[in-house]
Amino acid sequence: MAVQEAKRAYSVAEVAAMLGLQKQTVHLALRRQELPSFRVGGKVLVPRQAVERLLEGGKTATDNYAMTAD
Repeated sequence: MAVQEAKRAYSVAEVAAMLGLQKQTVHLALRRQELPSFRVGGKVLVPRQAVERLLEGGKTATDNYAMTAD
């Protein structure tokens, strides 16, 4: 069995759970562009780097989040 790589992006529900917030609060932050996101099909995803930066107390909205391999 292969070792699973860390996720590169999280769903709104996953971000809400990590931050201890309601999904509606995360959606509000996305609409206000306080947290970067992108869509794949109909699913909204938040880059892992953005979540990590937010958890570290850093800025999120003005930072650049390229989807690069770590």
